[in-house]
Amino acid sequence: MRKTVIATMMAVGMFVGGGIASALPANAPNVVGLSEYDAVAVLEAAGVDVRVATRNGSGPRPDSCVVVHQQDLSGKTKIKRKYLGDGEWSRTTIEVPPSTTLNVVC
Repeated sequence: MRKTVIATMMAVGMFVGGGIASALPANAPNVVGLSEYDAVAVLEAAGVDVRVATRNGSGPRPDSCVVVHQQDLSGKTKIKRKYLGDGEWSRTTIEVPPSTTLNVVC
């Protein structure tokens, strides 16, 4: 069952997004509605780092939790500032690697 879901998600991603590799980093595959276990597998297969931001409920295993929201962080940047002294600052722009956060309910 899991292999079928993963294969289906990858096929849909290739059809809709022109291939999973071309869909990244701007678009990670949509995994809302999948179990946490399947969602992580699909995203990792697509080369996306995954982090569970919130988990509500007390399901015993990740396959009993369902993804209810996904936030794609790919293509964003963050600013790193460092105080150099005498009122001067350095500023470095860092691109966020392909990643997404998930909210799951168990």
